[in-house]
Amino acid sequence: MIYLVHGSDPSSSRKLIVNQFTNKNTQNKIEIYAEDIFPDRLFELVRTGDIFGNSPFIILDVSNISPQASAEFLPVVSKTPKDTTLIIYCNRGLPTSNVFVKSALECGIKIIENEQKIESNVFRFIDALLGKNRRLSYVEFQKLLKEGNDHFYLFSMILYGLR
Repeated sequence: MIYLVHGSDPSSSRKLIVNQFTNKNTQNKIEIYAEDIFPDRLFELVRTGDIFGNSPFIILDVSNISPQASAEFLPVVSKTPKDTTLIIYCNRGLPTSNVFVKSALECGIKIIENEQKIESNVFRFIDALLGKNRRLSYVEFQKLLKEGNDHFYLFSMILYGLR
């Protein structure tokens, strides 16, 4: 099975990859970067298993290669056996013009997109704070911190709201 996992939420993508690995119930996991390997070597890895007959579980990270370089891997991906699990991973969202996205139907690639959803709003936090709504202020504050907003940014926005 071939998967294309991409999007701006790498933690969800990694969680999905770990779940696939545990469901596969194999010990033969290979993580490689596309800039470090040639397509011929990837072809060998996709075709070979271990001495016990287990099929490989390969994660190919294509985050740092150009679109022209990713086109070189397409013939290897299209010739991947059905029992081999190949995950093409990118830590950012891929456009529809990407080679793997365009050829997903012909190669049998299952596309999984993990986009990070923004749930917080700093202005909703400021409105709740200045409206003396303690519960909503804490809820919005926790959402802002969970998404990685800086404390100094939040403090400056409070001062902006007070002006």
